[in-house]
Amino acid sequence: GFPRRRAHRRRLQEGAPVRPPRQEPGRLYRRVRWGALVEVFLLDTRQYRSPARHPDGPGKTMLGAAQKRWLLEGLAASTAPVKVVASSVPLRYHGRDSWEGYAHERDEILAFLRARAVRGVVVLSGDVHYPALLRHPEGVVEGIAGPLAAFPNPDPPAAGRPATVWWGFARFNVGLVRVAPGGLTLEWYDDRGDLLYRFHTALAGR
Repeated sequence: GFPRRRAHRRRLQEGAPVRPPRQEPGRLYRRVRWGALVEVFLLDTRQYRSPARHPDGPGKTMLGAAQKRWLLEGLAASTAPVKVVASSVPLRYHGRDSWEGYAHERDEILAFLRARAVRGVVVLSGDVHYPALLRHPEGVVEGIAGPLAAFPNPDPPAAGRPATVWWGFARFNVGLVRVAPGGLTLEWYDDRGDLLYRFHTALAGR
């Protein structure tokens, strides 16, 4: 289990502008509509997860049943051209603590998006020591940024993988997201302020 869960959650709620629903005081996941173009789904990938050491399969979860249902229903119903899913860990290529260790649930979510033709989904993730842009075969784009201050990884796990469009290494970096009627732009800058990579795509329909 997670014996310090309540203490960690309280510390987060005290230091971050997170207002859980009154009927669910322990809930951290939420969605925020940002104007006409963007809806952000902020996931809680820690509080409800099965232990990472457990073998993967239908019974292993990162989100828990209620949060997964909330995510799928919310993405399917969203009218925003850009649907940002903020995940603390990457979808692929980074060990069992990330979605790679919960591949059954990850693939279920991606299959749902493809089956329902949910367009405009962009995943933003981190908790790794390299930047990367991934285009998953299910049509989902993922932007990874890191590290901001920790040591960079000279051999990124995403390097050269099938879904990887671009990756960086041995550089501190930060990611920037721009959304305008003309499209979605993801940019990565290093610690000197120099542009490392830019990705642009037109906005999808609902």
